Amino acid sequence: MSGEQPTATTTVAPERSPWDFRRRALVFGLIYGFGFFIGIDLQINIYHNFTTSYVLVGAPWGDAGIHAMAILAALLTVAGFGWRAWGASYLSSGIVWSEAVRSGQLRVAGPYRYVRNPLYFGNTLMALGIGLLGPPFTTALIVIGNILFHYRLIAIEEHQLLAVHGHVYREYCKAVPRLLPRLTPAALPLAQQKPSLADGLSGEIFSTGFAVAMLYNASVTWRAPNASIGWWFVAGFVLQLAVRRMWKPITHESTS
Repeated sequence: MSGEQPTATTTVAPERSPWDFRRRALVFGLIYGFGFFIGIDLQINIYHNFTTSYVLVGAPWGDAGIHAMAILAALLTVAGFGWRAWGASYLSSGIVWSEAVRSGQLRVAGPYRYVRNPLYFGNTLMALGIGLLGPPFTTALIVIGNILFHYRLIAIEEHQLLAVHGHVYREYCKAVPRLLPRLTPAALPLAQQKPSLADGLSGEIFSTGFAVAMLYNASVTWRAPNASIGWWFVAGFVLQLAVRRMWKPITHESTS
C-alpha cells in the first residue's frame, strides 16, 4: 500500500526490495480477507455467534451505544484515510504504489514532522475501524496482522534509507517517532516541497472506498451490518487500479 518513508524521488535504493514489499497491497488484502474469514469461523465455533465487535461493545447502552460505536468505527476509518491522504500528498502516488523503496535527498514536511510513517499510522487506524465491523477474533487478527506487517515494511525501508542517508536519517529518527505520532511537529528544517492534494488523493481512492463503506454502515446498516458494504471496498480497489492506468503519478525529485 505504501513505500512511504519520506523519500520521494526517482532514485531507487540499490537493493532489490523483498517480494512482500513489492506485493504489499496483496499482503494487506490477505490480512483483511483471512482476518474476516478465520475470525468469523473461530467466533462461530467457540461462541456460536458472529456478532460484530462494535455491537458487543455498545450493546450495554442499547441502540444508542451500538450506533455510537458504529460511528466511532467510521470515524477511525475516516481518520486513517485522512492521514494516508495527507502523507500521500507530500510523498506522491508514484512512491505510494512503487514496487521498490525510493531514496533521495531527505526533506521532511507535513505529517512527516509528526510521525515517520503517516501512511502506516493511517493504515492502523483504518484496521481498527474496519476490524470493529467483524467479531472480536476478526478485530484482533486484522489489527495485529496490520501492525506486524507495518513493522516488517518499515524495517525494509529503514535498512535501505540508512544505507543511503546514514547519520542524517538517524537524526531524523531520533526526532520523529516511527509509528505513533508526536503531539507537536518536530523542530526540523522546513522543506520546500509543496504537497499535491490531487496526486495524493489519486493514490488513495481505495482507502476512500473503505471510508465511504464505514460511513454508510454508521448511517444505514449499523443495526445489522451486512456483506453489501463489502462492495464499497471492492469498488474502491477496482477504481484505484483503473486510475493508476490513466493517471500519470508525480514523482518528486526531492523528498518531502
